Amino acid sequence: MTERRVVAVCGATGAQGGGLVRAIVNDPQGGFAARAITRDAGSAKARELAATNGIHLALGFAERRGERVFNTVALISPRGELIRTATPPPLSASQISPA
Repeated sequence: MTERRVVAVCGATGAQGGGLVRAIVNDPQGGFAARAITRDAGSAKARELAATNGIHLALGFAERRGERVFNTVALISPRGELIRTATPPPLSASQISPA
């Protein structure tokens, strides 16, 4: 079996992104798998999208500890289980502030 290339779809719970996810999922010969990037993995739309289409959700969020800012991502299974979180090295506030 050929390994499928992953397409990360931003706005996957909206009209455009949701349509793209469904098109990818409904084309088994297309060679692609979908991952949905969402702001709220707990929303009804996100949960339904994952469960109905058997796809993983990626949720990105920022964390602040004092002057340090961390970008964190969580990967959630189609069943709603937390698979993994990852936090790259932190950025200082000056690194993310507009010039």
